[in-house]
Amino acid sequence: MFLCELQELADYALVAEFRANLEALTARLDGLRRQIPGEFDEREAILTIEAKAYEGMCWGRDLLFRYMKQAERHGRRVQIYSMSESVDFDLSVTMRIGGLNAFGWLKGERALHRLDREGDRPAMDARVEVLAVAVSYDEIYVDEDEVEIIEHRECFSCGGPRPDHVLAVRLRHLSTETNVWCSGQGATHRNRAGAWTWLHARLLHLRRASAEKAPPPVRHYNSRSPEII
Repeated sequence: MFLCELQELADYALVAEFRANLEALTARLDGLRRQIPGEFDEREAILTIEAKAYEGMCWGRDLLFRYMKQAERHGRRVQIYSMSESVDFDLSVTMRIGGLNAFGWLKGERALHRLDREGDRPAMDARVEVLAVAVSYDEIYVDEDEVEIIEHRECFSCGGPRPDHVLAVRLRHLSTETNVWCSGQGATHRNRAGAWTWLHARLLHLRRASAEKAPPPVRHYNSRSPEII
């Protein structure tokens, strides 16, 4: 009888030790799994901010400056591909953020960013989209007859036209109804290269969209401390 009780105690001790070791191993594997980079994490990123109404435009500008500040603090190059503000206070700005792992750093920012305000004041919304820059082995091939190319004179912030030798470039991919445009890069050929980079990133995203059907989450901020990143 005494030997049987000892055997049972030994079995319980072994089971408890096994469970403890299994839990520790599972936690370690989960930690290692989180360290594995995503498919495009090492690439540069194209980030777009869109907001509507005056309050949303102010919030979108705030997000823009915060992203730029954080990127520059980490030594990342920032290129503004396009920026527009309509008379209805709609904001749309797209920028390319360079450096290794830019997409991995920013992909979690894809969301509807909502700044909650006190009292009955409505919340301010700004939508953030993050794309990975496509590379040659992604095999994003676009025939020129599939794209409508429009080049026009750039304008200063006051509305006046820039010199004729600098043209903004707008691309419209006919089959997907994708529109992109790039300006402010200092030369027409740089604007053209930026527009094609943006279009290729957009087409790469559309190729993968079937695996990302979930809508972007809503991220809430407190108006007293709207911290990001």
